[in-house]
Amino acid sequence: MIPNTQVQVELRLPDQSYRMLTRVVSFPLPPEMKISHRDWTIVIMPSWYGFGWRVLDESGAAAGESSEHVGDADYALENAQRKVDRLLAERVAREFQAGNPSRGHKAPAPVTPPSMPVSLAPPAAGMTENKSLATIQTSSLAQVGESDGAMEKLAHLARELLGERFQLTRPANEGDAAVILDWLRSGTKAESPKTQREYLRDVCGPTTGFLTFVGAKPLAAVSRQDVQNYRDALKSVVIPATARRAEHSLAASSQIRMLASVKGLLTHANAIGYAPFNPGKGVALPSLPESKRDKALSQSQSMKMLVTAQARAEATETEKRARTRRRDYLLNKLLYLTGGRISEVLALRWSHIYATDKGGEMKIIHGKGRKERVISLPEELLEALREMRADRRAGDEDFVFTSQKGGRLSVSQAWRIVNALAGEANVTKKVSPHTWRHSIATQLLDAGAPLHKVSSFLGHSDPKITVKAYYSESEGLKVEDFIEVE
Repeated sequence: MIPNTQVQVELRLPDQSYRMLTRVVSFPLPPEMKISHRDWTIVIMPSWYGFGWRVLDESGAAAGESSEHVGDADYALENAQRKVDRLLAERVAREFQAGNPSRGHKAPAPVTPPSMPVSLAPPAAGMTENKSLATIQTSSLAQVGESDGAMEKLAHLARELLGERFQLTRPANEGDAAVILDWLRSGTKAESPKTQREYLRDVCGPTTGFLTFVGAKPLAAVSRQDVQNYRDALKSVVIPATARRAEHSLAASSQIRMLASVKGLLTHANAIGYAPFNPGKGVALPSLPESKRDKALSQSQSMKMLVTAQARAEATETEKRARTRRRDYLLNKLLYLTGGRISEVLALRWSHIYATDKGGEMKIIHGKGRKERVISLPEELLEALREMRADRRAGDEDFVFTSQKGGRLSVSQAWRIVNALAGEANVTKKVSPHTWRHSIATQLLDAGAPLHKVSSFLGHSDPKITVKAYYSESEGLKVEDFIEVE
């Protein structure tokens, strides 16, 4: 039965006076929703004015609620999740300070700046061992045994995310480890193991990690100069050559991410009251020497690569090689026409691709922030994908792009496929799977596609991201079209 609700309406009459009318209408409110977040319960409460929220801790006790009912359910859920993250972070700080009351908000001891530049590389053989730079061999965790300590939990997380061989630079104490864990598990980072993996490497990596650089100094003792020195040191880092890649410097985008990770951790430590101030505040991120537009291929270069890939597939003699070449062609074409990230495209299963009245659609469900988006597929591409599926007799839950052994195609394999194609097509520009995304975004905007539609197509959370990355309103501008020049 739908409950009756009284609705009041204020009318302005012709004589400019007002009259309040009350009517009884049948209009149901949606039911309350209960959502679990970090073992807490979030209750989304609808009202006539919007949505509010209430949070319950692990025991079911009320821990907070919204002061007003506004916006939609997603907005209320986002605010409630932030409240839970903040309450848990404050709990971590209280528990550590209770176990070590001398910590509190006591100002850190003065730190003497180093007399010579600090190297990001590990100490050379024969040098005196630096106890503060002791590392945890994750392969020996089985000998350490189970522990409730944050340090062991952090090492266990490193083993899950980065593998047995990763050497974690040990934080200065249990409190620092607890703060790092809480930071990794807060916000959207908690939903993305890939993001957690990169952030953990940026902070605790054995060669270029921030804690390695500062000698595992306590977070509360880190100074702004430490952060600035780390920013400058990243510019001179040299990555040794491997069998697949020559010696190279850190890309500007990698430097930005690494410093952003450190600044995020320090901001979190200060926000929860663990550190007395935020030393990362005011330290600017490095600037990119080139925009993403500069990394894009022109339309003619894009077509040249796709035509080359198609010709390779058709000219192959053996059937086994032909299947591999057709896969490579469709991988490149799908990356280009959908603007998908390589991780998103390689995660596609056949159930994510389906026919519609206008051709086909592809659902991407592994995007950044766990967002979902649907992208249209040309009918010709959909038919080619169907032929590849029939040839492999693949099921709905099988991956679309697989290796010759039948497993999911890896990112490194995709890189080799794209690079080999660029070389055969005589494209001299540096090319990667992500180049296809840069290319289609730039070409769509240059062709006059609406900005908001391109932003949605790319899966950006805000059109400002698209503008900053790809948009150039001055491209092709001619002064003489607007101003008379004598």
